[in-house]
This record gives sequence, structure tokens and C-alpha cells, in this order.
Amino acid sequence: MNEYALAVLEIGRHAVTERVTSSRCLSSRPCWLINLIVEPGNAGAESYVTVRNGETAASDILIGFRGQYSHPTHNGPFPVYLNRGLYIELNKNADAAYVQYLIESV
Repeated sequence: MNEYALAVLEIGRHAVTERVTSSRCLSSRPCWLINLIVEPGNAGAESYVTVRNGETAASDILIGFRGQYSHPTHNGPFPVYLNRGLYIELNKNADAAYVQYLIESV
């Protein structure tokens, strides 16, 4: 196995993976967003999940993810660094989001 693959596996070992079913703060500490998959509620409608850099729904929007049943994943600009925490906001037609993140050790 090459060094890159080993590094990816090591990150995965320390990362947290959660299925988020309501808008909430996942981390109040700086962290890296590694992956996010949107789980739409209605097969025919677009869904939307907002990632906020902070602990509350009033925190700055960092990035938004859209998804449909035919394309629920987003190959975004991962990893993304959030210096004030991680708040996931489920919006329009989003039943859940699968979120993988790594809390920065200070």
C-alpha cells in the first residue's frame, strides 16, 4: 500500500462519522470536514444542506450542498477547514446528511 493510501486510512481511523437528522452543532472546536452526503426526503425534489463555520445557525455559511436521489453525493472541495466549529443545517427536502469530520487536536 502506498503512503497516500495509508495516510487516508489513518485519517479515517480518527475521524467522526455521523448521520445528522436535525440541524445542530457537531463540533465547537476547529475541525476538518472530510466528506458530506445529502440524504434527500423526496426522490424527485432537490435537497439542500448548509455547512456553517461556527456553533450556531447564525454562524457564517461556508458551503452549501445540493443533492437528489439520482446524485446524492457531492465531490466537493474536501477537506474543508472550519476554524470556529461545525454546524450542519438541514434545509429544503434534506432528511439527513452523512458527515465525516476530524476535530483538530490543539
